[in-house]
Amino acid sequence: MEEFVQLYGGPTTNLAGALIVSATVVWQVRVGNADVKKDIKEDIKKDIKAVDEKLDAVDEKVDTIRMELQHVQSIALGSAYAAMRAISGDRTLMKTWMVHIEKCVESGGNDCAAVKGIVEVYKKQHLLKEQTKP
Repeated sequence: MEEFVQLYGGPTTNLAGALIVSATVVWQVRVGNADVKKDIKEDIKKDIKAVDEKLDAVDEKVDTIRMELQHVQSIALGSAYAAMRAISGDRTLMKTWMVHIEKCVESGGNDCAAVKGIVEVYKKQHLLKEQTKP
């Protein structure tokens, strides 16, 4: 055994060998950690982008639902207004209103301009009545 140590070096050589191996391990860990950190950052950026895209899709759905709700509110308000006019004796508004609602329903919501407009008509007439009150 002594011959082997004398032949291949003593404690100094062993220490130098251990330091080289340790330095190599430390260097590899640091390089590996930098790669892992870079990969994690890229994954986070991809996840954030995916979440943003999903939020945009949700915003579009909310806008669509909001528009549909406004259509339903317009139809309800217009129907009530037309019914009140019909009770007072003016049935022409009710007849034309029903024609507009049928067009809106048959077109799948594409031809609803007259139905949506009833809210504005109601607001204008309501404001006029308030302004003309003594």
